[in-house]
Amino acid sequence: MDDITEIFDLQKIKSTLVGNTDQIDTKTVMIAILNTLLHLNEKIEVIETDVKKIEDINTKMLSVIARVSEHEELLNDIQINSKVVEESVESIGKIINTALNHCDRNTDSIENIEERILAIENGGKSEQKETIKQMQDTITDLKCRSMKNNLIFSGLDFQQNEICDAKIQNFLEAELGINYRVSFGNVHRFGKPGLKWSPPYSDTLYLSKRNGTRPQPNL
Repeated sequence: MDDITEIFDLQKIKSTLVGNTDQIDTKTVMIAILNTLLHLNEKIEVIETDVKKIEDINTKMLSVIARVSEHEELLNDIQINSKVVEESVESIGKIINTALNHCDRNTDSIENIEERILAIENGGKSEQKETIKQMQDTITDLKCRSMKNNLIFSGLDFQQNEICDAKIQNFLEAELGINYRVSFGNVHRFGKPGLKWSPPYSDTLYLSKRNGTRPQPNL
């Protein structure tokens, strides 16, 4: 600004020109004006250069501002994404907690089931033992039944409508002294009605297992 004021100090120029009126001609005045204009042009060029620098700085500032705006938007997006990630982490945490709770419940259920299975197995073993015992008793009874003595009792008189089972039982008690009940299978006489019947015959004579002995009849 001081340089421009100095260039346009018309009073100084006028005093320079007017003070030497006798010595100044038109050519000299024109040269002085030209020099002044040249000097002014140089100053203007300097000013234009400075203005251009200012414009460049302004452009750079605008670019920086734009970048800052972009960074602010990016930071805002990052904050939003961070919030979304936090919410997702919270949701995942809730899901994990729920899964852990389910696992705990499933563990309890599995333990329950294992205990029930063990109880069933133990109960099943007891039932199996009881069943096996019953089967053994049945087998023992069947063995006893299968060990038959085919006995023929002779000397027993025939009577009409007789009961062979009772007749043999009476014979065992009276003749052999067997006072306990003997179980018979099939008891009958040989032969046909109207003919001479054979003695009573027993093909499935066996004793109850609690007696532990068999009769020894006279055959």
